[in-house]
Amino acid sequence: MDLIERQEPASGLRHFIGERGDAFNFDVREPEQRHHENARNERFMGTGDGVVNGSCLYGASDYVCDWLKNRLPCNPQTAIGIVKGEGLVGAIGYEHYYEEHGDVTISLYSEHPSWFSRQVFTQAFRYPFEILKVHRVTSVVLGNNERALKLNNRLPFIQEGVRRKAYKGEHQHLFRMDESKARNSKWWTDDKPKAQKVVWVYNGDDFSLVRL
Repeated sequence: MDLIERQEPASGLRHFIGERGDAFNFDVREPEQRHHENARNERFMGTGDGVVNGSCLYGASDYVCDWLKNRLPCNPQTAIGIVKGEGLVGAIGYEHYYEEHGDVTISLYSEHPSWFSRQVFTQAFRYPFEILKVHRVTSVVLGNNERALKLNNRLPFIQEGVRRKAYKGEHQHLFRMDESKARNSKWWTDDKPKAQKVVWVYNGDDFSLVRL
């Protein structure tokens, strides 16, 4: 997925547009500013045009971020949606992007057991390694999230340690993904899925899609 960056410093957003029209942005405002701006909307709802590339939804980043924040203790600055049929079943969020350090934190969430395919894995990690040019991708999983821990242990993550009782009494498990580990794993694929234009609707809790 070849992406071209278009920056809009005034808005605090960095936009990426792919060769097939897949697009999403990275909100580089400080967390306090994002919270202040987002607090203006009591309910975060909207509709718009997007692109589904395989099973990955682009073009609805702000709304996928909101959907993900309602389900995980995270504050993503950009996100890719994962669709099944006409609805959203998962999301990949990115936050704590430190350009000078070459690090970004990823959050993975799903409501369907078969959501995480090789194609999803590849698109999830192409973005940080090819576009953000990071050296590593960090994943932080709470000790009570057994499904996420099981997923991370299946993937080529390297566990770096445990921060005991670091979040509301729960342990935080720290993982690292290196680019070489990702690319050389059985999960990486060079297949390019067909992109399809969609219209998406977000009601503040769930997504619905109409394929064009």
